Amino acid sequence: MGVQEPQTAGSKKGIYVAATAAVLAFIVTIAFVIDLASSEANRFALASELGKVRLEFDRQRELADREQAEISFWDKGVRELAKKDRPDAGFVQDELVEWLAGDFGFSRIVVTGRDLKPMLTVIAGVHDSQPRRSVLVESSGDLADQAMRHFEDKRLGSPAGYWMESGEGDMVAGIAATGFRMIAGVPGLVTVQVIAPETAENGITEAQTRLLFGFKPLDARSLASTGLRLGLPEPVIVPVSADPGTPARVLLPDDASAGSLVFLWQPQGPRAGILARTIPLAMMLVLLVCLVIGYFVRDHARAMAALASSEARNRHLASHDALTGLANRSHLEQAFELAMSAKPGTPFAVMCIDLDRFKPVNDTHGHHAGDAVLKCLAERFCTVVGDKGLVARVGGDEFIALIHDVSADGETEWLADALVEAASLPVRFEGTRLCVGASAGVAFWPRDGRSRRELMAAADAALYEGKRQGRGRVIIARPPPLDPGSALLAG
Repeated sequence: MGVQEPQTAGSKKGIYVAATAAVLAFIVTIAFVIDLASSEANRFALASELGKVRLEFDRQRELADREQAEISFWDKGVRELAKKDRPDAGFVQDELVEWLAGDFGFSRIVVTGRDLKPMLTVIAGVHDSQPRRSVLVESSGDLADQAMRHFEDKRLGSPAGYWMESGEGDMVAGIAATGFRMIAGVPGLVTVQVIAPETAENGITEAQTRLLFGFKPLDARSLASTGLRLGLPEPVIVPVSADPGTPARVLLPDDASAGSLVFLWQPQGPRAGILARTIPLAMMLVLLVCLVIGYFVRDHARAMAALASSEARNRHLASHDALTGLANRSHLEQAFELAMSAKPGTPFAVMCIDLDRFKPVNDTHGHHAGDAVLKCLAERFCTVVGDKGLVARVGGDEFIALIHDVSADGETEWLADALVEAASLPVRFEGTRLCVGASAGVAFWPRDGRSRRELMAAADAALYEGKRQGRGRVIIARPPPLDPGSALLAG
């Protein structure tokens, strides 16, 4: 017995050492797994946030371009701001002060000649018809040069009269130059567009070339709203020179430079929460190895499922309108390509739907009321279209319906009438009845166009013909006329 006791003691010590080593190895392994999982979760969460931020600022650029183009790419705007030495005061008050500045938040608006000499300014809602200088223009000369190059590349006509053709589908991209910049110590979005007519009859000469500058500030209130919408805490914008280089940063785009402003925020990755939940449980692993391992596997699976769910939501947001849940422009373009290639020769219809009397709803009841109208009409449109096609929102109050497998104009026109009727029904909002309407233009593939742009142009033309006839109408696009030369050859 006396000989065996040292062996027993040594065995026990070896077991204790082995057990301790096993426990330590297990703890180290679990700690490594927890650290890796939380780090990867942080990385995926940051990648998702970066994507959302880039999409948001691209959306802000596109929205500002389109809002400003309502003035710059408008024959009445050309007549008032380009062809007159001094525009009508009522036009400036209604369109620049109350609409562009008041409704759309442009704090600075400047009209200049080709020499970039200011001809009028609107600053903080105050109109000055004889400005001496403009900080906005002085800080954005390179954007003005780029906007002029866009105009000169795309314009039609001769020195006796230039214009820009509106049948390309996306005219705004052809006349705008934008950039996020610091103006008078305030960060914001600068957009510059040539005031260009869309018809030859209203063409402008070189001397009548005017540029429209706009500035939408990104002040503390605007940044807080953006951060709340994206779920990003403590967002700030700083110059590139003050960029700390943290991962949670996006260089804001600028068409004419490498970018001078950086958007920063405090990332809220799941790492801290994961560690807080798992460290106390990890201490129990010494006694409950099997149970705790099962727990960690389940917890890890939950974390991955939550991450996958987050990625799925982000993918959904990338292809759908955030307000209404309808398909967005990118989703619609994919549906177009699929419809044109999936069943060659099978016709389909495109309906351009534009709301009537929508702006007075925003003006009278506020943007919350306008949002309520858009969401309600989106639901109605989806109900009307059902499984017959796809409804997308492509602008403020612009919708497009893509209808599959159509066989006759009459059936499709009936569906378009149903959409217009759905838009004309009152919408209840906070005890009031909000009334709008809609007009629709319908075009058929391949009858009215062999490409997406041609088809959209035909539907747009039909829509505006309906508005010209009095709104609240459905107009079917006229088939393109037969080329006389082709007919002669055929004969």
